[in-house]
Amino acid sequence: MHILHLDDQLIVLDKPAGLPVLPDGWEKEAPYLVKMLEAEYGKIFIVHRLDRDTSGVMLFCKSAKIQKILQENWNDIIRERVYMAIVSGMLNPPSGEIASYLKENAAGQVFSSREPGDGQWAVTQYETIESNEQYAMLRMSLRTGRKNQIRVHLQD
Repeated sequence: MHILHLDDQLIVLDKPAGLPVLPDGWEKEAPYLVKMLEAEYGKIFIVHRLDRDTSGVMLFCKSAKIQKILQENWNDIIRERVYMAIVSGMLNPPSGEIASYLKENAAGQVFSSREPGDGQWAVTQYETIESNEQYAMLRMSLRTGRKNQIRVHLQD
């Protein structure tokens, strides 16, 4: 992990793919990001999360007060959530919108439903940036921010 910004209140870092933010139910002793940060900086507070296999910029706070302020105002502060994804195959059409209700089963797996009200409404916009016969690079823009939203929508 690479620290991008560090001050008395915030830690901003580039999280590598493959490193979980928190321990999952299966590997509680495995290394995870919060444990590593707390060993270095003391108690920290998560503002948002990225999935284990997702790399990207993350923001952490050193106080619960700042965390609360950021989380309560997140949608006003963060104007756009953009992700890049490399996927197997090509999407048809090459750009568009995927929308469905996302829900989680007892095992923690998130899946998509088309039934109104059957889960939380999720909307993902995508655009193919580049592709070949095997892979496509996509620019994904989230209109909602649901657990595993991009992964589930791309599976759809």
